[in-house]
Amino acid sequence: MIVVESNPSTGYHWEVVGDLSGVELVSREYTAAEPVIPGSGGVEVWTFKAIATGDASFTIGNYPPGNGTTYEQELKFSVTVQ
Repeated sequence: MIVVESNPSTGYHWEVVGDLSGVELVSREYTAAEPVIPGSGGVEVWTFKAIATGDASFTIGNYPPGNGTTYEQELKFSVTVQ
């Protein structure tokens, strides 16, 4: 599981950059921070499962509103599945 800060009300959104190798995205769920008020943020919980043994790496990017090709922030992850 990966937890990232998120605020969908701004139009920014997290997406996987490129292909996933060795892991599969099972779900992602947004939870607003309490108290829930307009414009407040929260967190996204991304759940992955291993589909192959070995080393896997992937990146998620935070894309600005209205722009589907260039992200402004990235988070890189590496995992070893045994």
